[in-house]
Amino acid sequence: MGCHEEFNYYKTLLKYNNRYKYLEGELDEGKITPNRCIITGLIKAVELLKEPVDLTIHTATPFGVKRASKGLGPNIDLVNRLLNLIETKQCKVDFNIWIGKGKELKRFIEKRSNIHS
Repeated sequence: MGCHEEFNYYKTLLKYNNRYKYLEGELDEGKITPNRCIITGLIKAVELLKEPVDLTIHTATPFGVKRASKGLGPNIDLVNRLLNLIETKQCKVDFNIWIGKGKELKRFIEKRSNIHS
């Protein structure tokens, strides 16, 4: 999962049975923070799931899951929406945070999706 440097833009890569699906989108909500952009992209990806799966979410930044579970954080609305969606879809989730490795994560996504920005 990545967020474009200019905000309001996300890139998401789904992998299932060794097949990849690349998603990207621009958000029409005015200028929003990178974390809100990332969480929105994750929500859009999870919405596409058709059956329960074990999810590993790779992101370059922690976006407030622990704080939201305590009722805290500026993105609590979106984090709770994501977590509720994951629960509704009956998925298990593991978060793999690539702290300080945003460029590496971007290359990881691009390499597997055959895209280049």
